[in-house]
Amino acid sequence: MRKPCSYAVVAIGVCLAAVASAETNWEIQAVNEQGLGTHPKVGADPSDPANRVTIRGIALNATQELLDPAKMWQIYIQGEGDDLGGTAAFSAIFFQQGMPWPQYPMDIQPGDRIEVTGFIANHLGKININERHSPDPSMDFVVTVLERGVGMPAPEIIPNVASCIGFDPTRTTGGERYQARWVRVRGVRIVSGTWAGGQHVWVSDDGGASQLPILLAAPADWSGTLPPLGPMDVTGIFDQEAGLGAWPPPNPPYTSGYRIWVKNPQGITPWTAAGDGDGDGDVDVNDFAGFQACFNGPGRPAAAPGCGVFDFDEDDDVDVNDFARFQGCFNGSGYPAPDGCYRAP
Repeated sequence: MRKPCSYAVVAIGVCLAAVASAETNWEIQAVNEQGLGTHPKVGADPSDPANRVTIRGIALNATQELLDPAKMWQIYIQGEGDDLGGTAAFSAIFFQQGMPWPQYPMDIQPGDRIEVTGFIANHLGKININERHSPDPSMDFVVTVLERGVGMPAPEIIPNVASCIGFDPTRTTGGERYQARWVRVRGVRIVSGTWAGGQHVWVSDDGGASQLPILLAAPADWSGTLPPLGPMDVTGIFDQEAGLGAWPPPNPPYTSGYRIWVKNPQGITPWTAAGDGDGDGDVDVNDFAGFQACFNGPGRPAAAPGCGVFDFDEDDDVDVNDFARFQGCFNGSGYPAPDGCYRAP
């Protein structure tokens, strides 16, 4: 028996989830060469309740992590098991025209297993569940929490930036493969952009030839976190907005605009530079002072605790061999260390 509609927004008094059978996120996100959804229910006649879809999966975010909950509601749902896709459900107060707000539950947490039933439509390259920008209550979708605290999925590792910025409608590779999923890209560096909430920075792992936008979520406080000088891992929700905020929105084809939406500073993991004793991302005179305090010669334990960052050859001492390596990593205040000095997390 189907669970009750625990978070149903249904003005007509029936559980609309009952008229839709579950479909996979992967099926729903199929696109053609123009980046438009090919699922038969994309943009289908909303007067027929059978054109609703039902998806299930793990919530990747709380809505307040991504958007201002006084104005907008959005949850990304990632499929489980063989369902390799993900789908966003979105609503906004400015499309409700006087309807009560919030329309949908505000207590969904990352790692909850949820079910959403509603109509689907194209949105700048991805297929969303939404109300088609209509205040008609019959267009509302239904959100049901199936199980709390199931846990976040392990992030899917993106092998390199070049592999996720291209368009491949078969989803063998390219951005479509990762649509609305929890992902991690490793060893990238910032090449441009603005380090602030609601802004993009562009990262690369090949010297700038391939660049991926990273959207820093607006609600998070980024002011207390410095942008890494060297390589970093980025973990977040893989998203697509063809045009990246252009207004009016661009027309098809929707074959670009892939990005990673990072919820908070914990989604940024800087690589450690050997010799960076104070953890500020560079190797400078302050770190040299730390090295001096740790130096104790070969075969002897370091002279102070926490000196592992200066033990370059990992032989449990800090000696002249380590000093030679320290000199090779020293690059001054505010500059990244040479590539060979970084250690992946």
